[in-house]
Amino acid sequence: MRDYLKPCPPGVTPPAIPPFNFSDPLEQRVILRHVVPCSVPLFRFAGDTPLELGTGTIFKIDGVHLLVTAAHVVAGLGHSVDECLVLIGEGGHCFRPVYTRASVTEPDVAVLRLSEESVAQLPKRQVILGLRDVADFREPFFYRNEFILCGFPVASQDINRERADLAPLVYRCVSYEGTPPEEVDIAWERPFIRGADFLLHLDEEGRHPDGSSAPIPPLQGMSGCPMWGMVPGTVPGGMKIFGIQTAVAKRRWIRCTVWTVVVGLICRAWPELSATVRDYFGDLDEDEGDDDQSAQI
Repeated sequence: MRDYLKPCPPGVTPPAIPPFNFSDPLEQRVILRHVVPCSVPLFRFAGDTPLELGTGTIFKIDGVHLLVTAAHVVAGLGHSVDECLVLIGEGGHCFRPVYTRASVTEPDVAVLRLSEESVAQLPKRQVILGLRDVADFREPFFYRNEFILCGFPVASQDINRERADLAPLVYRCVSYEGTPPEEVDIAWERPFIRGADFLLHLDEEGRHPDGSSAPIPPLQGMSGCPMWGMVPGTVPGGMKIFGIQTAVAKRRWIRCTVWTVVVGLICRAWPELSATVRDYFGDLDEDEGDDDQSAQI
């Protein structure tokens, strides 16, 4: 039985043409090989102690490398001499990147501009994305689809100051339509923002890169992970990024922020990239959100 035939809770509308079939081993392998190398694990350290994990993606625009994640993942970095961001390099070694940062707390989005020296230390298998990998968020099919998310939940990781043994997890969500059910009608850390935030319902299990299934663990560490959806085309060529995960409620409901917020933040923080961004997405409203730009060495 295809996954999309599983019962959905009230208000959750499965797509008319299910694009993802995790029950098919071949299709599953193609999807996993496409999405897993694109996710980047992010660690916060205080001294030798890993405090928190997040997930991001790296994009290259006009030769500039930008790491996209949730703002709360990198909030407070640099406020203490001992606290820093750590990325995983070739062979699993940990290194501290050099970057400048722009973020908005509402919606919960951050973009880090990485130095080329930092990019050179990333694993050779790391996939660097481009604007071609982002869906045109103005298309009407956006709100009726399935989505695949890929990140690094804390419970699955083994990391110390020198080295990391990482275990990414991929899971499927269905877009939610209608009034949120009582179980998620709760106070989030920040309010929903119309046109920027949306709700997804989590599937029953996730997948490891080898295709083996796994129960969904606590999702701390998935914040900022990419949200992949299907646009007209073939797998994986039809897969595009629509947004990033920013919150979870009761381990079953996922809040994501549409990538248009990321685009606007990039244009405000680095105006020299605006022309290229507009070539892909047209005119943008760049005035939303309160920028908090800072530098990190």
